[in-house]
Amino acid sequence: MTVPGALALSALFLMTAPTLGAQLISIKTVPIAQGDQFNLFPSLNQGMGGVAIGLPDTLLDPFRNPAKGGRLSIARFFGSPMVYGVSNNAGGGRTLPVAAIAPLGSWFGALSLAVQEVDPSSPPGSVLMGPPPPGVVVQGPLPIVVTPPAPESHGNAYVFALVGKTLPKQKVSLAASFSWARLNAMDGVDLLYPGSQSINQFGHEVDVRAGLLKEWAGDRALDAVVLHNHLGMSQDVSYLDLFWDPGTQSVQQRPRVDHELDRTDTWGLQRRRAGASAGSRRGT
Repeated sequence: MTVPGALALSALFLMTAPTLGAQLISIKTVPIAQGDQFNLFPSLNQGMGGVAIGLPDTLLDPFRNPAKGGRLSIARFFGSPMVYGVSNNAGGGRTLPVAAIAPLGSWFGALSLAVQEVDPSSPPGSVLMGPPPPGVVVQGPLPIVVTPPAPESHGNAYVFALVGKTLPKQKVSLAASFSWARLNAMDGVDLLYPGSQSINQFGHEVDVRAGLLKEWAGDRALDAVVLHNHLGMSQDVSYLDLFWDPGTQSVQQRPRVDHELDRTDTWGLQRRRAGASAGSRRGT
């Protein structure tokens, strides 16, 4: 196929392809997936692997686009503890979320609180050796077994709030949501610093969204959401460095602390049109 033909085919595909919902995926440089740690909200599709783009989810949708909370006709309350683990002793955690979403006349709102305990990975002790200079004879064995202290669990806290208003005559819903998390541990971060003795993590995550939902007859709808997500984390990583001390003719240890920063800002805008096949459903 020639280049003009390929361009024409691509343009035709873009014009005829249906639109699908977007999904915010935070970019974090850790070696494991973090879906379980931030899986805090109720979902109808949880049993299907948490599919979020191709299928509607009347429970989870208001937490993605706050304006979709206007579709709920009765109050809902949620609370389901979750326990998860990562293979190969790479960590795990326990989460207790509590959420409520309810309409009040033409207004609607939601509130969610969650506490979480995250376990770090448990790497085995490592054997390190500091070789002496050539020609130096050292009495006794040289290997030094460095065993990290027992890993400690750290707690995180999450808060989510939503408020919106429905205009029945115009069939329009407007809403905004705010979520804040105090983070003292994130899955997989300790795996980025092999050989460290301890990692002190602290930071926060803020997510602000504004949503619009417009509905027509025939289960046709248009929804849009604009969001800003900020992640700010700091890690104080402690090491024990081995060095050869010529004065004592032995291998010694000295502490070292590295200060690491992780900052991510995400801006997003999504617009989606749905027809009868997309399932503009109302919760009951």
